[in-house]
Amino acid sequence: MARPPLQFDDKDTRFVAVLTKYGVKQVDIARELGVDPKTLQKHFGEVIETAAARRKMDDLAALSERARGGSARAVIKLIRMTKRADHAERG
Repeated sequence: MARPPLQFDDKDTRFVAVLTKYGVKQVDIARELGVDPKTLQKHFGEVIETAAARRKMDDLAALSERARGGSARAVIKLIRMTKRADHAERG
C-alpha cells in the first residue's frame, strides 16, 4: 500500500523561508519538518532559492552601508565579493 501524499500548508512554506533566510541548513530544516532533504527540495525548492537570494541581498546591503560609513573591513570584503562574483560569471 502506498504512502499518503505529503501535505504542506502556508505555515510550512513561511517556516522554510524564514529558516533559510536566517541561514539554517536544508538538512536541518528537513529534519524539523520530518522529511528527507530531497523531499524538502522537491516541495520547497523555489522558496529556498528565493529566501537564500534575499539573504544575500540583505547581507550585501548591510555590508554596503557599513562601507559607506567608513569601515575599511567592509570595503575590503565588498571588493572580494565583487571579484568572486565576476570570476563566477566568467565560469
